[in-house]
Amino acid sequence: MDIEYDLLPNFLKNLNSVLDDSDSNTEWHTGKPDYSLVNGLYERERTKIHPKGSLEDIITNLIKNWEKELSHKANPSQWLTVIPDHFRMAVNGGPWATLEEVGKIGAYNAFLGNCEYYSAAHVTDPLASHQVFREALQSGFALEILEVYTPPPKVTFKFRHWGNMSGELKCPMRNGEMMKLPPHNGKVELFGMVVMKLSENFQILEMEFFFRPDTMMEQMVEGH
Repeated sequence: MDIEYDLLPNFLKNLNSVLDDSDSNTEWHTGKPDYSLVNGLYERERTKIHPKGSLEDIITNLIKNWEKELSHKANPSQWLTVIPDHFRMAVNGGPWATLEEVGKIGAYNAFLGNCEYYSAAHVTDPLASHQVFREALQSGFALEILEVYTPPPKVTFKFRHWGNMSGELKCPMRNGEMMKLPPHNGKVELFGMVVMKLSENFQILEMEFFFRPDTMMEQMVEGH
């Protein structure tokens, strides 16, 4: 797939495109989000600065806009980074989930599932699951693309997700007991791989994520 940078949609050139290009008709879960904190964290602590227009830069913008839509857009038909009727995702070899199914359970529940220190089965409200981690990672949970191994239409890349536990963590564990921990202000860092299929217009058709979900929760607990 050839890439002509000037002809690419804005969500591949601007990491805040889905926010900057939104209008009064955009449906957000709890209002238009403010990414100033997490963007600041990303700029300060990212480990890679990819040349503008490089494949790594393009995929970075795509994934960061996709994450914003995944976390905050209430109406799947308004997503720009995916083809809503075709999109599906899977985590660690698990079953495929449609965009609608992911929306119903929430992103954190879809990615973490039932870990020892977090149980998606006990947090059935997707907005409540997001609130757990917004409270614990109050300075943001930033995302960067480290390396892109294969070009479109089937893109394989490595990512890093990180933040600081500056707030209280309160969530149910796998055994159903509620865990409540004060902030330890230490870093929480997660690495993983993604295999992603793109359309001719660079919209996402499917994503397969590979990482160890327990890593994130263990770092939050072991810092105490």
